Amino acid sequence: MTSSEVLVVKEDPSLVRDPYSKAIINRNTNDYLRRLATKCTTEAKEAELEKLKSEVHDLKVMVQNLTQLLSR
Repeated sequence: MTSSEVLVVKEDPSLVRDPYSKAIINRNTNDYLRRLATKCTTEAKEAELEKLKSEVHDLKVMVQNLTQLLSR
């Protein structure tokens, strides 16, 4: 896609519109790399949270099992 094939968005010259798909494309590489880093960080935090939730659940089950054993 050449620059003559896209339409520059008025509000931000780093954004262009593809005339065929009508998609808005960010041509600013720094913004793109920053977004990828943010996405990676967010996914890592979400994975850590899910892991912690699973570990808490496992601990709850263990405590319930111990409580049942001690109440016999």
